[in-house]
Amino acid sequence: MRTMTITRTGTLLAAAGIGVAALTGLAACSGEERSEESFCSTVNDHRDQFTAAMDTVTSSANIGDGLNQAGDAFNSLGDMWSELADVAPEDIQDDAETMNRAFGSDSDEAEETERSGGPLAGLSDALGTAQSAVNINTYVNEHCS
Repeated sequence: MRTMTITRTGTLLAAAGIGVAALTGLAACSGEERSEESFCSTVNDHRDQFTAAMDTVTSSANIGDGLNQAGDAFNSLGDMWSELADVAPEDIQDDAETMNRAFGSDSDEAEETERSGGPLAGLSDALGTAQSAVNINTYVNEHCS
């Protein structure tokens, strides 16, 4: 009876070890890692999209088209903040998470801002996150080309 208990316990421990290893492997493959390279790649992907949208806004003869493009550009930034929060290296992670909480597309605060008055209602968020924005801008200028 004692041999069966030890064997059963050993089998359970081995199965648990395999399960943990499998989950660890899946977690490593499930998304981008926190790194300078991933962070800069995300910034550059959205920087191009945002710059192109803003160029369209400023060159549009039709104010309606310009406003639609501005909306697209700001939505792009909302997505950027959530993506940056996921890949930011440790030295900029807190700032990226702060910006995501305030402006990210999956943020409750962003949804509340949209319901309560749009971009002007977000001014208090902007003031509260100014240092994080400065820190991210400095990081981008120093690490991302």
